[in-house]
Amino acid sequence: MRLGKIGFSLLLVLPGQPGAAARQPYAVEVPRRVQREAVRELQVRAAPFSAELRLRGRDTIDVAVTAVQFDMVRSRAIPHTTYYWAHFSPSGTYDMEFSVAIVDDGRIAKPIRTGADVVANIQWLRNGSGQGWQVRVVRLCEELVGLLSPRANGLDGVVPFRTGADLDGLPGPIRDQLEAAGLHPPFLYPTKKVTSVFLWALEPGQTTRYRCTPLDGNPSKVLVAVDSIAGVGRIIK
Repeated sequence: MRLGKIGFSLLLVLPGQPGAAARQPYAVEVPRRVQREAVRELQVRAAPFSAELRLRGRDTIDVAVTAVQFDMVRSRAIPHTTYYWAHFSPSGTYDMEFSVAIVDDGRIAKPIRTGADVVANIQWLRNGSGQGWQVRVVRLCEELVGLLSPRANGLDGVVPFRTGADLDGLPGPIRDQLEAAGLHPPFLYPTKKVTSVFLWALEPGQTTRYRCTPLDGNPSKVLVAVDSIAGVGRIIK
């Protein structure tokens, strides 16, 4: 659902490409706790580029909540949880945009920097078992890919691969290469120590295979890229 703008990557919007202007304006439906975290994190992410903006005649970057646009989607894996993407473009620029992802459980909102920010307090994740639990783990990993992929920059940037139908709409040469690569649907690989999910993701300009281990105590290992097909992926217009 498109509401407005968040994310923690820098997106260069080239002339002729859709940017902030293509999004809907700031919307009051976004909870204030999400607004506060979005503005705070966007300010942090934009700060290193202050020198570049001064060269463009700007003294500083001041992120106002009314200049932030938001996207939102409710989690299908975590009860009562919503993800927000917030996006901000400094006024007077057309080629610079900052984005940050926020997770909100209805009480607390926080920026998503690692997978641990999402999975830390999921009770069913640590206490469940069986086929239904496995389905939810796979669904959670699909959501983590959309939030943590280095190429994620909103709700529609990264698409987990499930079936050959996910390749529909891609240019013929790209689709042929991906079909030949033997992409597989997400599958769960349990061991005595840890449960992992292996899945492919269609990303802008690349297709990547990830290992998702939501129960790993090391935040840097919750989602790890293990293979990729460079130069073959989604085309974002």
